[in-house]
Amino acid sequence: GDTNVTNGSGTIQGLGTGGLAIAAVGKASVSNGTGIITGDLAGISAANVTVTGNAGLIEATGANGHAITATGDANVTNGAGTIQALASGGVAISADGKATVNNGTGTIAGGTVGIAGSTVDVSNTAGGSISGGIVGINGLTVTVSGNSGTIEATGNSGSALNANGDITVNN
Repeated sequence: GDTNVTNGSGTIQGLGTGGLAIAAVGKASVSNGTGIITGDLAGISAANVTVTGNAGLIEATGANGHAITATGDANVTNGAGTIQALASGGVAISADGKATVNNGTGTIAGGTVGIAGSTVDVSNTAGGSISGGIVGINGLTVTVSGNSGTIEATGNSGSALNANGDITVNN
C-alpha cells in the first residue's frame, strides 16, 4: 500500500544490513523537517516517491545504497537538507521512471551518482549542490531548467551531466 510520513525532528532508521527506513509497495509521500531518515540500503524506497520538503538528512549508509529510490517516478523537493548515499556505488536519488528534483540550498550527493533516472528534470536555482563520484546527473534524457549552484562529478574522469539522449541546460 501507500505510506504517508511527516517527520519533524525525529529519527527514522533501518540500520541493519539491507535496512530500509521507509518502504512502500505503492507510493511513499514524505515530508522531513530537520529530522533524520537513514537506512543501510535505502532511506526511502517505493514504487513512486514524493518528498514534499527536506531540511534534515535523508541517507543510505551501505554500499550500493540509494537515499531515495523509486521503481517508478520520484518527485523530490529538497530545501536546505542533505540527501546522500556516499558509500561505494551509492546513488542519492534514483528513479526507474522520471526523476523530478527541485533543490534549494541543500546538498544531494552520491558516492557514484547524485541523481539518476530514465528522464531527469532538475532545478537547482538557490545555490545548492548536486554531486556524484562518477556522474552528477545521469539519465536517458536530462534537463536542467535552472542552475545557480553546483552540479559536479567529484572523481577522476567523471561527468557532471550524462545522457544517452538529449541534455538541455539553462545555467
